[in-house]
Amino acid sequence: MFFILKDKRTVSLLNCSIDSRLLTQLQVLERKEELAQFESMDCGKPIDEANWDMDDVSGCFEYYADLAEKLDDRQYSPVELPMEQFKSNVLREAMGVVALITPWNYPLLMATWKVAAALAAGCTAILKPSEMASVTCLELGAIAKEVGLPPGVLNIITGLGTAAGAPLSSHQGVDKVSTNCLLLLNSNRRQCCSVHSAFQRINSELLFEEMRRI
Repeated sequence: MFFILKDKRTVSLLNCSIDSRLLTQLQVLERKEELAQFESMDCGKPIDEANWDMDDVSGCFEYYADLAEKLDDRQYSPVELPMEQFKSNVLREAMGVVALITPWNYPLLMATWKVAAALAAGCTAILKPSEMASVTCLELGAIAKEVGLPPGVLNIITGLGTAAGAPLSSHQGVDKVSTNCLLLLNSNRRQCCSVHSAFQRINSELLFEEMRRI
C-alpha cells in the first residue's frame, strides 16, 4: 500500500512546465457525461448537479496548470537585500508525499481540489476517497495513466477509514495530510495521529494557501 514512499521525490524531478501540460490533459471534458453518470449513481447526486461538478473539475485542473507555469517562472526569484555585496534567491521545492483524504458528497470535485494543487506544487500524492463513493476517483487514476502521468506520482487507495485512512495519515513516510476538517472529529484518527506526534502535519487546506500566494 505504501510502496511509492520509497521514491518520495518522484514528482520533484519534473519541472513545472511538464506538470502543467499533464494537468491540462487531466481535464475531464471529453468524459464529462460519463463521469457525471458515475457520480450520480455512486453518491446519489442529481445528474444536473453532477454535470456542474464535472465542469468545476475541468476548471480546477486548468487553474492549477496555470499556477504550475507561474511557479516555474518564479523559481530562483531574487530577494532584495540592503547590502549589495550579498545575493539571495528563492528556491521552491516540493513538500514530498502528501496524503489526500476526501468525503463522499463531492467525490471527484473535492479530490481534484487536492490532487491538482499537490501535483502543481510538485508533490507525490496518495488519494484516499470515501469508501461510500470512490468510483470517479478511481476513474481519475485511469485518466492519469492514459495521459502519461509517471507511475507513483498519483496513487489511489480505497477502504474504510480505520483500515486505510488512519494508517495513511499516521505513516511516517507521509510529509503532509490534507483532509476534510470534519474527518478530524473521528476519535480513532485523532488518537492515532497523537500517538505518532504527527498532528501538526494535518491540515484541511494543505497546499491551497501556499498556491494562492504564487
